[in-house]
Amino acid sequence: MKLAIHQPNYLPWPGYFHKMESVDLFLILDTVQYMKHEYDNRCKIKTPEGEQWLTVPVSSPNLGTPINKVMLAMDADIWRYNWKPLKNNYSKSPFFEEYKDELHEIYGKKWDRLIDLNLKLIETVQNWLGIKTRLKFASELPETTLKGTELILSHCRELKADEYLSGMGGKNYLEQEQFDNDNIRLEFQNYTPIVYPQRFGDFVPNLSVIDLLFNCGKDSLSRIMGNYRNE
Repeated sequence: MKLAIHQPNYLPWPGYFHKMESVDLFLILDTVQYMKHEYDNRCKIKTPEGEQWLTVPVSSPNLGTPINKVMLAMDADIWRYNWKPLKNNYSKSPFFEEYKDELHEIYGKKWDRLIDLNLKLIETVQNWLGIKTRLKFASELPETTLKGTELILSHCRELKADEYLSGMGGKNYLEQEQFDNDNIRLEFQNYTPIVYPQRFGDFVPNLSVIDLLFNCGKDSLSRIMGNYRNE
């Protein structure tokens, strides 16, 4: 069984879903520390002026707060600062109409925890893309203080994985020898940002997957996986 692990990012980039589609089980690492100024509560979209951050305001979490304990700010207006920019910049995109109603409903709800909003969006995008990979959460596994290679191997053992797919960043800290000792094959994700039709000038890579969906619709997954053929 091939396993991948990733934090529950906010409307992640297409490479996140490339990793998800490439494995049998995708473990959402909801127990690690929230990282300020990273992708836990923000993503990038494209506007006529270039890239723009979409940010979900959160309360000031203490150092070491796990992602699944981070609360949205009391006055967090995700409707205004997330839904409205999406609508304003993508309403004329080819496939905006196909997805707008479900997104509109999500952003219209009252969310207390960041994790709940992020997971709802991740699962919604997974469904839109047609990815069948099973999701599981680190918070469902026995608690551990392990880090790095030891943490990954612990999850692999617990879930009976014999293959582990890491992002390219794993080359900086994962220890191949320890995987070999556990008879677990270590593989690194082979993903190159794809070029696809966008509005507003030259192509900008590594935006939120929502940019791809609004522009390419049902062809999005085949583009992510490198299987798209323009007929």
